[in-house]
Amino acid sequence: MTGRAKRSYTFWWFFQRFTGVVLVVTLLVHMFGQHFSLESGPHRSHLSLDGIAARFENPWWMLFYLVFLFTGLVHGFNGVYNVVDDYIRSPGWRMICTWGIWFTGIVLFFWGTMTVFA
Repeated sequence: MTGRAKRSYTFWWFFQRFTGVVLVVTLLVHMFGQHFSLESGPHRSHLSLDGIAARFENPWWMLFYLVFLFTGLVHGFNGVYNVVDDYIRSPGWRMICTWGIWFTGIVLFFWGTMTVFA
């Protein structure tokens, strides 16, 4: 009898690639929209409290940053989970680390969401 994987990793393999592409696109939009914006001119910066507050009043930018936040957290924490799954052999420690990953991810998501909506 051959050893079988305890779960199918095909979905998560494709998921990591998909969220990676979404992260590259959202990062480029963020960089060009926030740091290289034409409205700020070549020598002025609109990275002030008023400029950022004005951006977060737009519901489309709020949705954009929620997507950026969610995909970044899920992509990153899924990667950390894969490392834990590969290197931690003890079921007890693996469960503790998995719960820690979930807890930290949920706390950071709510914290980031409160920042976007504040």
